[in-house]
Amino acid sequence: MSSGSTATCRRLRDGRLDVRVGAVHPLTEAAAAFAPERRVTGRTIIRVTEEPQ
Repeated sequence: MSSGSTATCRRLRDGRLDVRVGAVHPLTEAAAAFAPERRVTGRTIIRVTEEPQ
């Protein structure tokens, strides 16, 4: 593991990793999710499986 990924793992383990999720889209909307007019603050997540019922 590189020193960068080790540091990232350490931050995640210590609860110091802040990931801001801006939007979650299904795989069928992946191309549209990254269109310039749909920009959001934070990460865009593409869901590849259905959520369990």
